[in-house]
Amino acid sequence: MYSLRSKRNIVHKGEVDPNSYDLRLLYACSQWILAELVRLCGGISMREAGAIIDEIEAPVGPTVEGIDGQMLVLAALTIKQEALVLLLRRYSARTTACELEKCMDRRNPSSVQRVRRELWRAKLIAGDASGYLLTQTGLSEANTVTVELLGDS
Repeated sequence: MYSLRSKRNIVHKGEVDPNSYDLRLLYACSQWILAELVRLCGGISMREAGAIIDEIEAPVGPTVEGIDGQMLVLAALTIKQEALVLLLRRYSARTTACELEKCMDRRNPSSVQRVRRELWRAKLIAGDASGYLLTQTGLSEANTVTVELLGDS
């Protein structure tokens, strides 16, 4: 990871400009290393290690707080942005419509359903009754929302 960072013009001048694939690789590698350290050194059950690893892999920032198993978006966002941020928080796991509505219980349920359908039609999410996942386009848009929030902090 250090070699890739050093030779791709991320820290020092190099021959190859960094790109999003390099950054994704570095991010994924660092998550894997942290997850393995927790698993190997934690001395805890797999369930507890899994919960810690999920927190390690969660996007950076104070945008979402988990309270009693429910994700709460703390920032003032549109319904669409809030849904994208919640789906980003659970990026590797499917999120059912019911789970999304539960997390967005301060919003009108019909508005949440409407936005979910709009996200699906716009191909920002994919899925069905078993759950929804962000597409690459949705991931990009969700990351943009998160970056904007971090810039406002």
